[in-house]
Amino acid sequence: SATPTAVRDARGRLWFVTNLGVVWLDPARTPRNSREVGVDVQALMAGGQSYPAAQGQQLPQGTNALTLRYAARVLSKAEQVRYRFRLVGVDADWRDAGTQREATYANLGPGDYRFEVLASNPDGLWSRRPSVLAFRIAPALHEYAAFRWGLALALVGAIWGGYRLRVRALQARLRMRLEVRHRERERIARDLHDTLLQGFQGLLLGLDASVRRVTDQALRHKMERDLTRAEGLLAEGRDRVGQLRQRIDDEDAAERGGWGDDDEGDDDANGGERRGSDRRLAERLARAGQDLVRPPGQFRIRVTGTPRALAARSRMKCC
Repeated sequence: SATPTAVRDARGRLWFVTNLGVVWLDPARTPRNSREVGVDVQALMAGGQSYPAAQGQQLPQGTNALTLRYAARVLSKAEQVRYRFRLVGVDADWRDAGTQREATYANLGPGDYRFEVLASNPDGLWSRRPSVLAFRIAPALHEYAAFRWGLALALVGAIWGGYRLRVRALQARLRMRLEVRHRERERIARDLHDTLLQGFQGLLLGLDASVRRVTDQALRHKMERDLTRAEGLLAEGRDRVGQLRQRIDDEDAAERGGWGDDDEGDDDANGGERRGSDRRLAERLARAGQDLVRPPGQFRIRVTGTPRALAARSRMKCC
């Protein structure tokens, strides 16, 4: 019968017979591998192309998925080496890859990335310092911050331009309405002057001729006084018609929210007073004074302004 070349004793040691003699091995005291395993990132693949695993490698714009391949620097038992990896900025913690030697990522945006990988030797000892590969995905034109700021500014400019166009359209519509009203009032003023006032003038001339033929002195004096008063009222009516256009301009300016843009250029550099507004205010106060001498009525004038100068916004109410 054949003689066995290896036996196990009661202490669990293994004995071997060799050409050089007898040797033994204690499995319980087998030394562990205490050397760390290094890892190399070998390839970076994206969009069907392979790129060198060089530090600072830049991938083309539009890249959103990629695969990284790595391997441990071991001569034996490579199938027992385990790996961990993470992509800084994407992974919150290390990902256990087992014995798999590639990492795949999707839905990546432009920017700078840092890939780190660790490996353990067949005895389970993990390396303390990871192997690192830094790379960058180039942004597309619309992904640049400057482009986004420019787009935002263009959008704001478009909104502002639309607003200005809308304001100008409303102003043009308002001016058109005011012009229609202005022409209508001018027509009324012409009718008053050409028809009513001229008719009254002709009537006064006829009355004057009739008064001259009255023989009763007392009646004649009374009619002459009435005729003189009528002529004064007629003259005042002509003045009022002449001032109607100025009133129209004042009211139109007031409806626009001010007393004309031209007045802004008349500001005094020293006092800041508006001479155009003062002139219009004086005209209004003068007309109010003329009204006060007429038969009874109650008048109220409200003047708005600043502590430095009276503005031309005045209102007169008869009650």
